[in-house]
Amino acid sequence: MAAVDDAAIMDLVRTMCTKLSGGADPRALFESGVNSGFSESDWQAFMAMSAALHCPANSSKVTYDAVGWHPGDKPKPKKSISEGTFEVGVDIEAGKYKGNCPNGGYWARYADDSGSDIIANDLTEGASTMQFTARKGEFVSVSRCTFTKVN
Repeated sequence: MAAVDDAAIMDLVRTMCTKLSGGADPRALFESGVNSGFSESDWQAFMAMSAALHCPANSSKVTYDAVGWHPGDKPKPKKSISEGTFEVGVDIEAGKYKGNCPNGGYWARYADDSGSDIIANDLTEGASTMQFTARKGEFVSVSRCTFTKVN
């Protein structure tokens, strides 16, 4: 996750408080934070501290039970990925992923975490749309593009 400056943090706090005050589902807010790259523990702490300090009337809406996550829970596989290598079924969900890559991109599916046994891959230069199907037990590497699971 890239560094976040103070102004961006305050924007996140204001947005979260506004959404909570408007009746937004705390679980959906929690999932959106985690899907944007925050760890479950960091995002839960952020939500709890933000609510306590900036919108205390909503503090009860961001408890562990309210967001459906507790310390020690296994992280849920992500549905959107960028930059990195991920284990399918652990880090990301199995299924079809699509990426709109404004400056090209790369993806590869591997049989194991060594990175030497490539099952399939693709590399593009320039704006392009790419897709792959990730299968449980494989490893997937992506670069220069964000991929989102499609149904």
